[in-house]
Amino acid sequence: MHTTTVGTPPLIETLIEVLAQEQGALDKLHDLLEQEQKAVKALSSQTMAEVTLQKLTLLEEIHSLEQKRTEVVEGLAAEWAVSREELTLRAIAGRIEAQEAGTLLRKRDQLNKTITEVCDAGEFTGFLIAGALDCFQQLLAACRLPEQQTLYSATGSLQPALASGQAFVGRRG
Repeated sequence: MHTTTVGTPPLIETLIEVLAQEQGALDKLHDLLEQEQKAVKALSSQTMAEVTLQKLTLLEEIHSLEQKRTEVVEGLAAEWAVSREELTLRAIAGRIEAQEAGTLLRKRDQLNKTITEVCDAGEFTGFLIAGALDCFQQLLAACRLPEQQTLYSATGSLQPALASGQAFVGRRG
């Protein structure tokens, strides 16, 4: 791999800016996941729905930023006449001035840390939602009338009491 320092072309400045924008978007996503966890704990379906819509919008923004970053790296690959696969952020840092290289690598490290935090928060949110759904299913099962024990028969006559402790209906209508 060619390692000559080539200065700071505009594409490097664009790459650093895109990485900063990605960091901001991932920070927002992490905050939304924390809001979602609070909503699950509070059983607030309205807040969960609002957060979900915000997450979808933010994920579209993150996807757009990732595409932009890919385009910048492809532009650098073409400019430097190397294959796209060779140009990791570390490889790019090896081709630019030390100050910009340091900035680039710090942004990469912070992004990696934030991505790990977002993955962990997403996994925890999934566990919370699964637990809440399990509770709801248990509650529904406890409240559900067994199929064979209806209050009235198919002919309309009163059936005996369903179980002890449940209400009786003395007459129809």
